[in-house]
Amino acid sequence: MYPSIRQSKMLERLRLQQFCNITELAEVFSVYDETVRRDVRQLDEMYLVRKVHRGVATLHETMESPFQKRKAELREEKQQIAEICSLLIPDGTTLMLDSGTTTSYVARSLAKHKDLTVITNSTLIGPLFLFEELIIN
Repeated sequence: MYPSIRQSKMLERLRLQQFCNITELAEVFSVYDETVRRDVRQLDEMYLVRKVHRGVATLHETMESPFQKRKAELREEKQQIAEICSLLIPDGTTLMLDSGTTTSYVARSLAKHKDLTVITNSTLIGPLFLFEELIIN
């Protein structure tokens, strides 16, 4: 697994759990502890997470981020919008996806598209499009 994809999955896991143990992450991603430490160090340097003893934590442990709250609001409607966008966007398209909550759903809906050029300012959407195939799990 590419480091950026693994890091993206770590961030997603952290959003749900707020703390992850290095050893557990290594087992989940089938890599060495040191590989996870290197990923955590990079994420920490980008101010996306906080390194803590034997693990990694979200920057704000006690409260859900405004982005996550907005993403959860009107979830079904946003998924419907994303499905429609997926039908309207042909393979080989160049498009801009901002860092909004609805566009995060749109990005995931484009998983089966081929040859997309995606321009984004989102640290969550960007890593999804770094490689030939969009990998989302």
